Amino acid sequence: GWFPERIRGLVMRTKGYTLRRWLSFLLLLVGVPSVLFTLYRWAIYFKLPLPFTETIDNRPLIRLENAPFTSMIDNRPSWSLHAGVMEFDRIPGGALSNIRSATLTQITEGRLYSLPSPTQPSPKPTESKQVATFRADKGEYTIGQQSALPYDLSLLYALKWKFILSGNVGFQTDSGMELKTPQLELIELQRNSQPTVEQRILCHQGATLTYKEVTLYTNQTRFNPTDKLIECTDGVRTTFAEGTLQTDKIYWNVKEQQLYCPGNVTGTWRKIPFVGENMTIDLKTKGF
Repeated sequence: GWFPERIRGLVMRTKGYTLRRWLSFLLLLVGVPSVLFTLYRWAIYFKLPLPFTETIDNRPLIRLENAPFTSMIDNRPSWSLHAGVMEFDRIPGGALSNIRSATLTQITEGRLYSLPSPTQPSPKPTESKQVATFRADKGEYTIGQQSALPYDLSLLYALKWKFILSGNVGFQTDSGMELKTPQLELIELQRNSQPTVEQRILCHQGATLTYKEVTLYTNQTRFNPTDKLIECTDGVRTTFAEGTLQTDKIYWNVKEQQLYCPGNVTGTWRKIPFVGENMTIDLKTKGF
C-alpha cells in the first residue's frame, strides 16, 4: 500500500532535485559569459573606460622624453622649453595641448613669452615675443586655480597658470637682468571681472639678482618682467659701484636704475659708513 508509494515519491523528488541542479549549473555556465560579453560590448559602444585600463588615480598620463614643448593659453604661447622627461596629466578626452598639470625634469632652453595686446582672447594664434629665458632641474606646472596665490594677490586676481621651477634655477630677462635661486614661480594672473592679464615672478627661498653693476641678495622677491620693477623683502643686501646697502625692503626700478629703500638703511657710500632712512639712490647719476 503506502510504503511503495512513499518510495516512488522519494525517487521522483530526488530526480527533480538532480534535474534542477543540472539546469542551474547550465544556466550559470552560459549566463555569466553572456552577461560579461554584453557589458563589454556596451562599454565599447559608449566608449567607457574599463577598470583595468584606468590608472590608480584615474588620471590619463602622457609621457615624453627628450622633447620640446610649447604651452598654449588662449591661442598664444605662454612658455616653451626642452625637457629630458615630461609627464602630462591630460584632460580626459582632450587633445595633447589640453593639459591640467605636468611634471618636467632636466629643463633647458626655456622661454617665457610676452602677453598679448590687447589682452582680449583671439580666435587665431597671436604673435608673442620672448621676454625671458630659464632653466631648472625640475618643474611643476598647473592650470587654473589648483594652486593657492599669496593673500594680497588673491584679493585682486584669479590664477590662470603656475609653473614652479626648482633646482639650480637660472632666469634671465631679455634686458639682461639675471636671477639665480633654488626655487622660482612663474605665474599668469587675470584681474577679477576684467580681461587684463599680467605675469609675476615669485621667489620665496632666497635669490641673487644681477644687472650691470648692481647685485641684490634677498630672501624674497617678486616682479613683473614687463614693468621691470622688482620688489625685494624680508632682508636685502645690495652691492653697486659706489657702495653697499642693507635694509628690510628695496624697490628696484631696473629701467630707470633707481633703488628706493623705505625704512631704515645702513651701508657704505664711497667707503664711508652711513645710516639713513627712506632713501632713493640714482645709479645713473650716482647720487641720492
